[in-house]
Amino acid sequence: MDTVAKKANWNQEIIKVNKLRHTEGVVNYYAHGQTTIHGVDYLYIMWEYIPGKSLKQYIEDKQLTMQMLVNVVFRSLAVFFACQKLGIQHA
Repeated sequence: MDTVAKKANWNQEIIKVNKLRHTEGVVNYYAHGQTTIHGVDYLYIMWEYIPGKSLKQYIEDKQLTMQMLVNVVFRSLAVFFACQKLGIQHA
C-alpha cells in the first residue's frame, strides 16, 4: 500500500474515532498527527491512559475471574453496538 492510500485509510480511522468521543467504555481520544524521526515518517494517535493491568496481564497471571470476563464481554458488546449505531464497521 502506498503512502497516499495509507494516509487516506488513516484519515478514515480518525473520522471513526471522532464519532466515538462520548461513547461509554471507549477511552478518550486526544490528538493525532504525523512526525518524522531519523528520516522515517510515523503517524500517531494519542489516547487516554488508564493505569492498571491489561487484560493480557490478567490472563497471563491467571487472575481473570469469571465475573471479570463477563464484564469485559458485556462492555465490548456495548461498544460494538454503539459502533454499529454510528455506522462504524471494524474488522
